[in-house]
Amino acid sequence: MALKDYLDEQPESVPAWQALAWSQYCVFHYDEALASINRALKLQQDPQGLSIRASILAEKGIKERSKTAVLEALHLFEQLLASMQVPNWQISYNLGNVLSALGKHQDAITHYQETLKLETREPTIWKNLASAYHLVGNHRDEMECFDKALELDPLQPEALVSKGVSLLIDFEKPEEAASLLELALKSSPDWAVQWPHIWYWLGEAYRKSGSLRQALDSVEDGLAHQPGHLALKRLMSELLADLVGQGSDVVQKARCFWKAQVTEQPLNYDARRQLARMEIREGNEFAAWELLEESFDLIQVHPVVPLRTSRFDLEECLTALEFLPQYAAFRERCPISDYWMREDPLYDLPFAPPVSDRIKGALTTFLAIPFGLGSKHLEKTSVARESKETLMNFFEVLRPRIEHALSEAARELATLIPPRDHGAEAVANKVTEIIMFLGLIALREFGRQRGWIVNQFRVSSEALNDALDYYDEAQIEANVVSNSLLSLNEEAGFAPDSN
Repeated sequence: MALKDYLDEQPESVPAWQALAWSQYCVFHYDEALASINRALKLQQDPQGLSIRASILAEKGIKERSKTAVLEALHLFEQLLASMQVPNWQISYNLGNVLSALGKHQDAITHYQETLKLETREPTIWKNLASAYHLVGNHRDEMECFDKALELDPLQPEALVSKGVSLLIDFEKPEEAASLLELALKSSPDWAVQWPHIWYWLGEAYRKSGSLRQALDSVEDGLAHQPGHLALKRLMSELLADLVGQGSDVVQKARCFWKAQVTEQPLNYDARRQLARMEIREGNEFAAWELLEESFDLIQVHPVVPLRTSRFDLEECLTALEFLPQYAAFRERCPISDYWMREDPLYDLPFAPPVSDRIKGALTTFLAIPFGLGSKHLEKTSVARESKETLMNFFEVLRPRIEHALSEAARELATLIPPRDHGAEAVANKVTEIIMFLGLIALREFGRQRGWIVNQFRVSSEALNDALDYYDEAQIEANVVSNSLLSLNEEAGFAPDSN
């Protein structure tokens, strides 16, 4: 307040405006700081004012991910450095910071090294040089620079945290990482307010060292400070799942957390999946299926036939759950009703398709599972997605589940089969029409799903076609015909009992 009061009396004081801008910058009030330094620069353009403006723009640009602001800071620092007869280590250092923020890490390293020729006792230079080495993969020099920074200031929070994270990620030393992160929190508790991700990394360090309870405590402390922190909430969910799976006493805490997440975000599929698994562990599969089926309503796919009647494995359904939004987009573009269009050139059967709204509803629901499992398979395959082996494996995830979906949905057409007293020929003709129709749908759906899914993962059409040259698609139609025949007979009992 003293500076502002002074400026009320002396509004033309350039040093006062500069001092106010710097004070605001130091407490991270970048917009106010920028306004204050602009007032100073209108009164007088000098290197001190330009340097403060550049520093504010750099930090504001990094925080807000504004490349424009960072580039302006870069140009100002370059101009200042070029205009100085005697090199200034702060300008050189800040120029390195801006270059690093722009992803020019090797150039940043060069400027930090030049800065160290002018000043060797400033720990932040060593720390930022270490971080730049980390980003180019030079971990040996990175560790040496972190050690030098901590030799100069053993409690510098940035160095403690950065070294801890690197020990965790690059050296797989979670115990050492946790010690450094704990020290940073204890020595500079206010620093976590500006960088709450420290709680996440501390939780990860304890988790990887096998100390799940301590990990959970750290994440809960972090969420107490930052309730909406997405990474912390994700790690909290993972830790609760690990502890509940071990028969821990955190069951109630886990249930409350996941219910809160689903209430807050109904499309939080991880929380919904974890709640369903908890119901399964407690022997309440009905409630687990309800959690699954509610998900379809959330994406405006209203199940006419419950998913639980599909006879898919519940755990597979839970895995497929996270791809429901993508499935809804796919289904909007490729509706099930297309398969009932006789004018479609791909409909090559000599009879009209069977009329039933329930079969369309069953297919819309059941076919979400092969779609989700196929998508999950390619997502987990982060490399070599275009290899023939990868794509053939993908086909073998998709194909049997599409066959299963069609064969189980066939039960909804059993009511169209005439009773035996209408004659064997009438029964045989209707059954033949149904199973041929389902076989054709299976073949077309396999083509649609595989094409859509591989496109989402940027697999080229050339790689897909090459893999298909080695794949027998005809087996899909044949398998659905035979399996649907069995399902229909179980429902309608049209074939005589061999016993």
